[in-house]
Amino acid sequence: MSKSTKPAFVQMSFDNWVETFNPISNTITPDAPFDGSMFETFGADLAEVLIWADGKHRHLQVWSLVEGDDGDLLICDGYHRVNRIGYFLTNVPAIAGTQYEIAV
Repeated sequence: MSKSTKPAFVQMSFDNWVETFNPISNTITPDAPFDGSMFETFGADLAEVLIWADGKHRHLQVWSLVEGDDGDLLICDGYHRVNRIGYFLTNVPAIAGTQYEIAV
């Protein structure tokens, strides 16, 4: 019988997340939300996100802005479709096997 291990769980503030993972600017959509770093869930923005999400290691640099069960906005690691509001791409990748929750 193998032991199952839970992924590490990290919570951090939005400012700490920005400092740690360094989101890139959205050059596709002028005046994008979150100081120009959020990518939309449609069109050319989504196409760019999907290129990163399908990449060998760049999927660790994709983050989703989602609405939590209680209505709060959260950023979580990875590409998510359920309750998504937007996406971020970062210069620094998430640590594989770690689950992140960033309060916005």
